[in-house]
Amino acid sequence: MSNKQKYTKGSVISKDGTIIGYRQMGSGPGIILLHGGGKSSQTLMRLGTALSDEFTVYIPDRRGRGLSGPFGDNYGLQREVEDMDALLKKTSAHYVFGTATGGIIALQSALELPAIHKAVLYEPPFYINETEMNNFNDIG
Repeated sequence: MSNKQKYTKGSVISKDGTIIGYRQMGSGPGIILLHGGGKSSQTLMRLGTALSDEFTVYIPDRRGRGLSGPFGDNYGLQREVEDMDALLKKTSAHYVFGTATGGIIALQSALELPAIHKAVLYEPPFYINETEMNNFNDIG
C-alpha cells in the first residue's frame, strides 16, 4: 500500500448543531479513530492507512480542530460523547480506538452508546480524583 492512501472527507452534525468533520478510507467493518487533546485527525492517518485494508476507517477532527466546528458552549466529555453518537449513527461503525484524551472519550462513549461493540484505548489519562476529571470536562 502506498504512503499516500486516498481518503474522502465527510461530516456529521452533532446534537448541539456543531459540525464534526472526518476523513474516511478503506473498506470493511467501520472503526472510528479518536486523537488526543493536542492533536488532530492528521496524526492518526498512518494508523488509519495501516487499518484500511481490513476496515473502513473514520478519523474525525475533534471540536476546535481542522474539519470540525468550535468547542461551543458547555463543552466537555458529554459533548464529545454526543459527537461520537452522531458519527456512529452516520457511519454504522461499531469499533472505536482512542489515544490519550481520545481514549477517555472512547471509553465513556462505549459505556453510554450500545452501538459500540469494542473499544481500544491507548494511554488514556485516567484521573485520580473528581477535581482532575472536572478540569478535563472544563477544558477537554
